Order: sequence, then C-alpha cells, then structure tokens
Amino acid sequence: MRCSPARRFFAWSIPALALAGCAEGALIEHPACAWEAQRMPPPGQSVVDVASFSGDYDSNWGGCTFSQDGVRVFATCERGYKVMCRASGHSLDCGWISPNYGTHGKTRLTLERDGAHLNGPWGKDESVDDGGMWLFTRR
Repeated sequence: MRCSPARRFFAWSIPALALAGCAEGALIEHPACAWEAQRMPPPGQSVVDVASFSGDYDSNWGGCTFSQDGVRVFATCERGYKVMCRASGHSLDCGWISPNYGTHGKTRLTLERDGAHLNGPWGKDESVDDGGMWLFTRR
C-alpha cells in the first residue's frame, strides 16, 4: 500500500494519540501507512546513519527497555510509561504516554558519544521541555 504524504505526516503529527491507540506495532487511523512512515528515515538520511538505541536502560524515572526497527524506536518503562520515537542520527524525537497517571507529552533525547547515556528534556502535553531532564544509562 502506498501512503500519501498527508497520511505520513499524520503518523508523526500527534504521537501521543498514536501511542494511546497502539500496541507495539499497531497504530490508530491508517496502520499500514503509519507503520511505513515510522520505518522511513528522514529525507536525505539512510537507516545506516541512525544509531542503535535498543537495549535496557536505567533512568531517573525507572528502568526502560528500548527496541528499534529502522528509525522507529519504542520503549516500555517500569512505571508504565510507553515511549514511541523517530530516530535521526543520534537523536530521538518522541511522544510518551503514562496510562497509570493519565498524562502524555514529548521528549527529545540524544545518545551521547559514549553510547551509554541517552539524555534530554521532557515535557507534558505539547511541550518538549517543561518537565525537566530524562536521564538514561545503558545497563
């Protein structure tokens, strides 16, 4: 199935809603288009240019396990948080949801050069930075 640019944009324009309606691998609205859009690298970048984020991490909000398929990165965390990201180089642009607390927001994470630390600001609702820093250390 070929997906229109508008449908591809939709898949990333509201990550918190996509998270709320997904179980690993299945998204709301146009599942085939959303899955395709998440696997595609940003224009001008190949999947080879994307860092590996997969693995188990400790963080200041509990442990998380990250899995990756191309530029699509998904994390589940001990406190019930779910994080869905799009990778670009050594960075992740993410939406997160906490079903246990009924909150959601965004985060922008960067993998440090050592490959062991993934850090960045997080925010609630549409903000990416009004909540503080999210600090991850690979186990």
